[in-house]
Amino acid sequence: AVFGIFAGLYFWLSLMTGLSYNEARGQLHFYLLFIGVNLTFFPMHMLGLAGAPRRVFDHPDSFAGWNSLASYGSIISFLSVLLLAGPISLVPQHKDTVTPSTASSLEWLLPATPANHTFNQLPVLRTTIVH
Repeated sequence: AVFGIFAGLYFWLSLMTGLSYNEARGQLHFYLLFIGVNLTFFPMHMLGLAGAPRRVFDHPDSFAGWNSLASYGSIISFLSVLLLAGPISLVPQHKDTVTPSTASSLEWLLPATPANHTFNQLPVLRTTIVH
């Protein structure tokens, strides 16, 4: 669910704020978060299969390796979320430069805050998809 939230944030950020982000740093954020989440939760799966008790303060030493790997994964995830603010540039961009090339809905055709009663009747969108 968190990856979908971040995808929506990256897709609609320019529409909501008029700011853009650095694509390479956005991809770095995604891959670090992907690695961090998998390093956090896969060892927990292995701990469960090995019979580690849940909701206890101190685990046996036999589970220390998996626990430390899960801890490192959570640190990576936390650092990647801190990196999320980095790709956003603080300089407003021109509307043409922030519109995604795949955008074909009305939200990208109107100003960021459309006026009341922008359309007298519901418009029909006709697009052709070129591959």
